[in-house]
Amino acid sequence: MKRLSPSVLLCCSSLLAVAFACGDSSSSSNSGGAGGGGTTNSGGGGTSNDGGGGNGNGGTVNNGGGGGEAGSQPSGGNGGAGGAGAAGGAGGSGGCAPTFAPADPPGLLSQTGLYDGNGDIASVVRPYTPQFALWSDSAEKSRWAYIPECSQIDTTDMDVWEVPVGTRLWKQFSRDGNKLETRYIIRTGPGDFDFKFATYHWTTQTDAVMVNNGVLDANGTTHDIPAVSSCSICHRKSWRVLGFSALQLSHSLEGETIASLSAEGLLSVPLPGGLAMPGPSEGHAALGYMHANCSNCHNENGVGNIDMDLKIREGQTALEDTGAFQTAINVSTTMYQCNGSPCDRIEPGNASASAIIHRTTDPNGTPVAPNVTMPPLAVETMDVTGVATLTAWINSL
Repeated sequence: MKRLSPSVLLCCSSLLAVAFACGDSSSSSNSGGAGGGGTTNSGGGGTSNDGGGGNGNGGTVNNGGGGGEAGSQPSGGNGGAGGAGAAGGAGGSGGCAPTFAPADPPGLLSQTGLYDGNGDIASVVRPYTPQFALWSDSAEKSRWAYIPECSQIDTTDMDVWEVPVGTRLWKQFSRDGNKLETRYIIRTGPGDFDFKFATYHWTTQTDAVMVNNGVLDANGTTHDIPAVSSCSICHRKSWRVLGFSALQLSHSLEGETIASLSAEGLLSVPLPGGLAMPGPSEGHAALGYMHANCSNCHNENGVGNIDMDLKIREGQTALEDTGAFQTAINVSTTMYQCNGSPCDRIEPGNASASAIIHRTTDPNGTPVAPNVTMPPLAVETMDVTGVATLTAWINSL
């Protein structure tokens, strides 16, 4: 996958420059002057010109301010001792204190920070839309992310974004306008496993309650809420955050994009032009579908007993560079047979003989048996559009 120039997607403004004014380091009055605020790294102590010592103010971000100097020019007495500096680390926040601190998922969705006091989406929460969606039986989905203030997403590796500690993400599932489920992820620490997951069931349309064990046929629909223990099936160690990524946000759809995040200075390595899909454009939708629906398990660090990699990565420019080409096209299955006979994962020019089509449908066009259908979670009906996309692409190879 190659990086696009900025002109390919949205035009972006220059990165915002944030200036922090430094306070004066001395006082010109006859009373002890307060130390001015420091730069983003340290606070400066004040200088006093009479008997009173100046009190150092805290810095804007990191350090407490230094104490004022002892008085050296007394007007009627000896100079007083300099005031004590602020305690280390007690400097002012400079407007950068995170709205939310890392915490375990609460019992109610309304307590996660998604909503403000009026029940509206909180202003610090950012809506986003991945360009390739996970199939969930036609459920309507909305997604939001909270990135802690004064932090950046580490995008050194464009294929694996490291979101900062305190990041929160939500995905809401609805049917016919009625909310059924919201899934929640929060990063609580810097380690690979410092992520907490939760699922919330909308028992009413005013709030949702945590359900650790899942719910079958939520609110009388066919939508199943998975147990929390199922979250890590897709959200694996190397891919905790899935739809909020360089590839998935390289578009001009609604909500946050890689261009808008770059313009706001939220990416450690800005990439306003985004990432381009590999190979001819006719195959982009099919490759993207497999990336979103299959590669969470089927990647180089995924399911251990199946050496199939369907994830799209930066640096892949041609179809031949992709894992789909190298590990699926003209590659025989190892654990699955098509109608009882060996078959290729993807048979060029013959979708009906390709295992990937059999795993999404049976020969009669209905969903295959549970635990055989792909993707394996939240799927009870066939993705007609997705299967048609895959079929047309395979037949064109």
